[in-house]
Amino acid sequence: MPFNKIDAKEKKEEFINKHPEEKHIMQVLERRYELCKKLKEYREEHKISLEEIAEHTSLSVQDLKDIEIGNNKNIVDYLIYARELGLGLYLRPWEE
Repeated sequence: MPFNKIDAKEKKEEFINKHPEEKHIMQVLERRYELCKKLKEYREEHKISLEEIAEHTSLSVQDLKDIEIGNNKNIVDYLIYARELGLGLYLRPWEE
């Protein structure tokens, strides 16, 4: 069965147009994705292994992997991970 190329941005806009009540959750998911991406990029750029971070935190290597792929919903784990990397997370007002 051949795969059809789709425009993800267009599909997302279509979905939001059909379900405007889901707009905020889509924004939250995008922000969480960006956070995960930045944490992983920083760790890799500075050649820090997941094992090293796990040694200094209460998080397991699997917990850290889950954070990097966005499967961990516990914000405290994200804060612990960021702190161990020497990073800070800042809250800002919600933007529409």
